[in-house]
Amino acid sequence: MRNALNTKLEMQAAEPLYKQVEKQIMNCLAEGEWIPGDRLPTESQLAERFGVAVLTVRAGIRDLVDSNILVRKQGSGTYVALHDRQRQRYQLV
Repeated sequence: MRNALNTKLEMQAAEPLYKQVEKQIMNCLAEGEWIPGDRLPTESQLAERFGVAVLTVRAGIRDLVDSNILVRKQGSGTYVALHDRQRQRYQLV
């Protein structure tokens, strides 16, 4: 399992930074760094890790929440969503 602890994003890339954040989080999920039910690091910690502003991280997380990949729990943090097997199968198709 790769843990890109200080993964800096491409500031000059054509792709918006928040989309790069979204992809990096998805890569971490795919590599097993975080599994369903895990709490993600705080937005501030992710911002430091990726070298971007907290608002940029928040925008990337928002898209993943809207896609039901992550779940926000007020006062607790952001978590990897739990899905049953059947739902996972349909999401992967």
